[in-house]
Amino acid sequence: MKAFLKSHEFIILSAIVLYSAMVAMINPGAFFTFSTLFDLLKGASIHGILALGVLLVILTGGVDLSFPAVGAFSSYVAILLFKSMGWSSLVGIFAVAIGILLGMLNGLLVHKLRAPAMIVTLGTSSVIYGTLLFAFGSTVIFSLPAALRKFSNAAVVSAESLAGTTSLHPVVLIWLTLAALCFFFLTYTLRGRFLYAAGGNYSVCERAGISMRGLQIMVFSAVGALSAIAAVAFSGLYRMSSPITFLGEELDVIAAVVLGGTSIMGGRGTVLGTLLGVLLITLMKNSLILIGIPSEWQKFMVGVLLLIGVTGPILHERYKRNRAVKADAKKASLTLHMEER
Repeated sequence: MKAFLKSHEFIILSAIVLYSAMVAMINPGAFFTFSTLFDLLKGASIHGILALGVLLVILTGGVDLSFPAVGAFSSYVAILLFKSMGWSSLVGIFAVAIGILLGMLNGLLVHKLRAPAMIVTLGTSSVIYGTLLFAFGSTVIFSLPAALRKFSNAAVVSAESLAGTTSLHPVVLIWLTLAALCFFFLTYTLRGRFLYAAGGNYSVCERAGISMRGLQIMVFSAVGALSAIAAVAFSGLYRMSSPITFLGEELDVIAAVVLGGTSIMGGRGTVLGTLLGVLLITLMKNSLILIGIPSEWQKFMVGVLLLIGVTGPILHERYKRNRAVKADAKKASLTLHMEER
């Protein structure tokens, strides 16, 4: 318990509680309701699923900028194909398969080119979005397969509120289930621990016999699968699929992961921190209008949170290092004084 109270996750959780209390004081009637809570969780779920994939890549010391494009391509092509064939129940599986293949391609390119993942995936993102726009233009699909239309109105539990009946959408359970699987993978499997080791030093991992090629392909494949799941869920929720789904969403997702305590240099980060980072950013974005701040300020606020997430841990580590140096100097001074006496 003491360790948790000193952790980065506790700081983010405290920020969520304090910010919620502040919004509730400004607009008490519209915030602490089942409708607001369920909408917050549903709104956080899509970015939350994407953030799990981003977490895996950043842990290895890389940054994937292609996950929005991979998700858009996977869901759009799968929906377009299965809508015409009528096999609506398989659309999610096919989309995940496409996402895994695109992720494998990213992993192979990053490994073979020995280039920063951020540069490689920036290139593949442009290629994927460009291919979609060239092949299909800006055509938005509104006539979705039957399975996705049913998913839009699905509910796990319902509750009565002043605004009427509100419900918790199954996408929240999908997000939390995937988060639990990622937690188990990172905590209790050897390959999960390899991700933390790879973020520390690639060359040391290779000398230790860890296959970086296999590790990178596995990580980027996981990102592809998670991006496809998020994109299909997004299409089901909002009853549409677009070739530019998630375009420009990179900042929000990466900011949430970094804000949750994941080091941008790799080797440090947790699933819980990522979940809390996503919740904090979603809460902030959803509540700006409630407290009278124009929605145009959303990007500004996300950028500020990203800067805090990047610089906060660095300043904290520097403070701890300086404190340790001062403590060692004081101990050495006391030892020298005792010897002189």
